[in-house]
Amino acid sequence: QAAERVTEPAIPVQAPRIGLYRSWMANIDEGWTDWVLDQHEFAHTQLRNDAVRAGHVEERFDSILIAEMSTGAILDGHAVGTLPGEFAGGIGEEGLANLKAFVRAGGTLVTLGNASQFAIDKFSLPVKNVLGGLKPQEFFCSGSILRAGVREAGHQPLGVARATFTVLTALALALLATRVISLVLARGHWRRLTAAPG
Repeated sequence: QAAERVTEPAIPVQAPRIGLYRSWMANIDEGWTDWVLDQHEFAHTQLRNDAVRAGHVEERFDSILIAEMSTGAILDGHAVGTLPGEFAGGIGEEGLANLKAFVRAGGTLVTLGNASQFAIDKFSLPVKNVLGGLKPQEFFCSGSILRAGVREAGHQPLGVARATFTVLTALALALLATRVISLVLARGHWRRLTAAPG
């Protein structure tokens, strides 16, 4: 009966093939991201350094998600010689080239937190980190819950209200608005964000 009350036309969607990048460097944020995907029943596959370096990731995935981590952790990982074999190194320049090929082929790269700086720098995105270079004395509200506006860009992201809340961690505030190639999830204007009540 619920279906009979729907007046808007349905939009058919297909579950994307999601690859969750997993570095060999200990990363609690990647673990939490994995947990959130599991809790919401988003099927996903671990994507290790060797798989990114091997290439042809566009044949396996529609979306690749990189959790909060630094550019160095993604590209370089543990220094060669400090750990055996596959546990050393990151995706390297070869893996970076393969991620660029993935995006050019129509794949969606989603980066969280500081990993967004990796996308901005290495993909030469026309995006500026407005908090880059600011000292904590100039801007600091890590862990705060902020109200963010979601701007429609051809279509509104499914399931996301125009006014929503986001948690600010590290320098994510400027980066959660990142326009990654052709996909806009949310665009935050930090001067317009307001602290949520309570």
